[in-house]
Amino acid sequence: MKLRPCRFALLSAALLLGRAELGAEKITTTLRAGPKAQEFSGGHFARATDDTVYQDPRGYTHHGAATRIAQLRLTLTNIGKAPITGNLVVLNDQDWSSAEALASSLRLSPDPRLRMQQLFAFWCDHVTHADSDAPGGKEPLAILNFWGYALCGDTTAALTRLAASYGVPARKISLNGHVAAEYFYDDAWHILDADQNVCYLRLDNRTLASAADLRADPLLARRTKVFGRHAPMDVNAAVFNTSLHEFIDPKEGQPVKHKVPPAAVRAQTLFPGETMIMHCDQAPERPVGRTDLRRWGTVREDALRVVEFIIKPKSRQTAVAGELEFASGYPILSAVNHTTGETFTTPPGQPTFEIKTKFRTFDDQISVYCQRANASLPRLRRTHNKLLLGAEDSGGTAQLVAEWEPSPPDVVVPVVAAALADAAPTFHFQPTPAADLLWWQISATKDFAFVPPNFDAVMPVAEKLALDPLTATFVNPGEPYFLRVKARRAGVWGEWSAPVEFWVDKPARPAPVQTTVNTGRLHLRWPGAGEGCEYLVFGSNRLDFVPEPFAAEEIVAMRDRGIEQSRPNKNLVATVTKPEIELDPTFRFYRVMTRRDGVLSVPGDLIVTPPALAAKLPPALVLQDRWRRVGETDEHVATEMPLR
Repeated sequence: MKLRPCRFALLSAALLLGRAELGAEKITTTLRAGPKAQEFSGGHFARATDDTVYQDPRGYTHHGAATRIAQLRLTLTNIGKAPITGNLVVLNDQDWSSAEALASSLRLSPDPRLRMQQLFAFWCDHVTHADSDAPGGKEPLAILNFWGYALCGDTTAALTRLAASYGVPARKISLNGHVAAEYFYDDAWHILDADQNVCYLRLDNRTLASAADLRADPLLARRTKVFGRHAPMDVNAAVFNTSLHEFIDPKEGQPVKHKVPPAAVRAQTLFPGETMIMHCDQAPERPVGRTDLRRWGTVREDALRVVEFIIKPKSRQTAVAGELEFASGYPILSAVNHTTGETFTTPPGQPTFEIKTKFRTFDDQISVYCQRANASLPRLRRTHNKLLLGAEDSGGTAQLVAEWEPSPPDVVVPVVAAALADAAPTFHFQPTPAADLLWWQISATKDFAFVPPNFDAVMPVAEKLALDPLTATFVNPGEPYFLRVKARRAGVWGEWSAPVEFWVDKPARPAPVQTTVNTGRLHLRWPGAGEGCEYLVFGSNRLDFVPEPFAAEEIVAMRDRGIEQSRPNKNLVATVTKPEIELDPTFRFYRVMTRRDGVLSVPGDLIVTPPALAAKLPPALVLQDRWRRVGETDEHVATEMPLR
């Protein structure tokens, strides 16, 4: 086996000496294997801060960067007389080692709708957008435990696999240059795109849309924010994303089928005297996989950590003839015999879970270094913790040492107060002085169990939040909503503010619209919204047209997310005071909105001119996006195209 110098040998030697000289705090406790967790509150485990306050929220290509690392490492040593085998350290019920353990850890709801909302939110919070390009990259538990990042194809395959194992049918959908899926519950299909951190609401602002819904009315996608909570509502990104769904010849896929459940993480075994160290502040220099991660920003530093196993030849019966085999539940990076200085490597790019090392005497000290997703590491909380030694043998005993940096004496945990300023809605914020970021969310429920993409955003600190016109379309009149916000100051995130309950006073949505043909004319009628209301009628030959109050420009051609051609967006056909209109149709598509005292309703449904009246009209158009291979690169161009 090829030998080469290994930086982890030096790292291990330094870490094994402890960090007392650096002022680190630590606590030691004894754990006994069994189903009952040991609970700790107060005392040595009580701290002013923990890692949650130093970590930025994840979102698409934001990989959960930490401004500071509080928990330095967890060290587990088998101090018993028999081997211990299992997930070993289960902290605060976090166990992602199998589909069953994950379901229990997340406390998944028996209701399929709530279950999928939980899974979607969990995935977006723990997996970001980057490519491992490694075999097994489509396994959900591998992504969660080994990497913490994946591209759309792997993420979609993994989430559909999880959903199917939890009894929710799932299928891929036809898109242009992207991969996402639908999930079946409540007798309908619903899109959940965990890669782009996006789902779509119908115009009732309650029901998640399907791919067919988006194709029938692209405004559902056009008004939706994509690319996660760190991305603002961006016109170009929304139009580009909408074009991915505008497929001329869609094919309804079949639900995915799997003959075997998601692959579980292999149990770890520590023989007497052996140690497992989770280096919570150390990322591997060369991650497992064939991808050059530099193109994905700081994903290596943010998403990956090193786990070290210190194994002893004299404790292992498999150690014979100077050779020792070791099997890990996590991809192995390398191994080193500290006594002889020999280093042992694994094939590059290939996840490897077994390695052979050589030893000179049975007292040689050998370390095996593995890769683990940072998000999957056990994390101590500030005040209360539940520790479980997850081992098959209930007689096993281990010692756990937790080390962390003490909280800075001048640390300030920021707070922010929020209040409704007007019914637009607009909110006033009062954050701690010197705060630099705010993270706000709006939900229809006080527990924030489901937060639509447009209502989940990280923004520079400001004293006011005003929803953009398209985001405001997600708020229904007269229904309760809740806003909460947290602030960051000097790299420290505070807690969520108390929820602010609010209602919005806007006219009712003009729906449903009755369409009739009267002697060659189109007659539209809808429910009235009361006194003082007027009704705006918009028309276009573009299936994906946007009413002009929401967009000053109409995009005609794009390249990627860059606009190459546009024109003024003028599509207001008429303004009427009665909830009906009769007209000679000059467009294939219409939409009605209500206005009262300058406030617009949620848009009405898309109205399609009946075929008998549309036969003499220009062809219906849509902004289509197409991928093609040019030389060694992928190119995509979007332009107005007629629907077939």
